[in-house]
Amino acid sequence: MNLSEYIYIIKCPIDNAVIYVGKTVAPLARSRQHFQYDPYPCSPISIHINTLLKKGLTPVFEIIETIDLVTTIMDRKATAKNREIYWINFYYRNEESRILNKCYIYKDYDKNTFAKIGTKEKKK
Repeated sequence: MNLSEYIYIIKCPIDNAVIYVGKTVAPLARSRQHFQYDPYPCSPISIHINTLLKKGLTPVFEIIETIDLVTTIMDRKATAKNREIYWINFYYRNEESRILNKCYIYKDYDKNTFAKIGTKEKKK
């Protein structure tokens, strides 16, 4: 049984910009899922990856954080989700990133626990 979750980023191979942040318990399987050609892409990240694959380019999949077993599996999952939100916000605010996550970006969050507090905005 895997007792870790991983926060990962996907970078565009053209300019090295971060285009996606995600979390998984199985990094190799998740990268394969992302990098398979999708004949019916419906998300911005799938469309972007398809465009790269058609050009013969492969995005970069990079683990940026490992969340080891916390007290319980529920604690670990909550911690992993909060860390994913933290990294989405981090890269969303980075001028060199082009985050394509379909989620809300939190304007304010508790930097100690990385939990969302306050309002949220949808990235345009």
